[in-house]
Amino acid sequence: MKYLTHYIEKKKLLFAFSLITAQQALNAFGTYALAKAGLSFENREQFILWTLASILLFILSPFINIFIRRTESNLSFDAYRIFLQESLFSKGGNSSLWQSKNLKDRFLASIGSDASDYLGLVLFISMDIYSFVLSIVLGVLTLSFTIDMSLLPAFACSGFLSFLVYRKFSQKVEALYNTDQSARTALVGHLLKSWDNVLLKNSGILKNYQNNFDQRISSAQSQAIKSATASELLIFALGLATGLPVLISACWIIWNSFSNTQVLVALLATLPRQLNILGVFRNVFQSLTSLLGVEAKFSVLCEGTIIPARKLEASIKTELITINQKSFSDIKEMINNFEQNPTGRFEIRGANGAGKSTFLLHLNHNLDNSVYLPTHPDLMIGSDTYSTRSSGENLLAHIEVLAKSPEEIILLDEWDANLDEENLNLVNTRINEISQTKTVIEVRHR
Repeated sequence: MKYLTHYIEKKKLLFAFSLITAQQALNAFGTYALAKAGLSFENREQFILWTLASILLFILSPFINIFIRRTESNLSFDAYRIFLQESLFSKGGNSSLWQSKNLKDRFLASIGSDASDYLGLVLFISMDIYSFVLSIVLGVLTLSFTIDMSLLPAFACSGFLSFLVYRKFSQKVEALYNTDQSARTALVGHLLKSWDNVLLKNSGILKNYQNNFDQRISSAQSQAIKSATASELLIFALGLATGLPVLISACWIIWNSFSNTQVLVALLATLPRQLNILGVFRNVFQSLTSLLGVEAKFSVLCEGTIIPARKLEASIKTELITINQKSFSDIKEMINNFEQNPTGRFEIRGANGAGKSTFLLHLNHNLDNSVYLPTHPDLMIGSDTYSTRSSGENLLAHIEVLAKSPEEIILLDEWDANLDEENLNLVNTRINEISQTKTVIEVRHR
């Protein structure tokens, strides 16, 4: 449960565990009252009182669950916020990561709703396991001290056998879960490419995309079936390992107490609770198996959020690049020059593959007072929707925001791509105006 301790707020988690403890204490007292009712079968008044007490306690127990689930929901959203802070927002301003566009789809698939769901499941399952274990311990102790002590070693044996089965097969199930999630992530990453590949009118590209989709979804389906089958087989084996010792113990108590009506009645009265505890044993290891799968899948998503930093300077061929038609050789000297020029417009030119866009990113990474605008920007520039704007209108809106921003150096990457002549002139005129008060460094598309 490494992700539970890493992403969950400790104080809120302890509060949730205290609520679970209170709930299971009520269940234990309810079991005790039920056993006492069976042992007081011949005393009508005591039998009725203990029975009513057990009913009242078992009614109160689910009420606490309302507060437990509220706390779990708060914790899961807080955990997702911390996850995004670490995996997404901590990368803010690191322009060296921008070039890793080959990892973009995998990254976006990794930080999406699956990550939120898995973090919530890690929390819910972990708290359920704590609740189950506490229920077993308190329930078995209560039954053992009120009915027969032989129940204690029987349930202990059930737990031990279940642990052995779980330990033997859990690693194989975990490996299948890992493969399952890798296939799912690959499928989601492929879907993120669907907009251009499906909507554009190109039958060859569409067919190729469809073939790749069919392969990926078939792989994801196959791996999901394998992991689900292995999980259910493990749960079935755990059920067998759990039930046998307790069944033997119950037969032993019946044989030795055949003439003791009170013990038999108490045993009969608490039989549903014993079966419930056996079911909880199964739930514990079922939940552990589920937690194993969720953590394995979430770890795959965490790996997908890792973007290795690249040395941008190594990809810049200064001998092929000019700034305002002047050559340069020392990038650091050029950075100092930009920082010392409070205004002006500088155009970067060069052959294809010279690293012009990479140079802009390198500048953005090293300049203290710069802001970078990519080609076809889709940035959050306010609350107004811009879905109905044309390309030119959208670009002008972005440039107006940069003009009012505190950054003194504006980096524009191929801002003139796909603009008609009218919008090209409008934007160009506005950039000229901005360059009177700020430094504008641009890569032109044409």
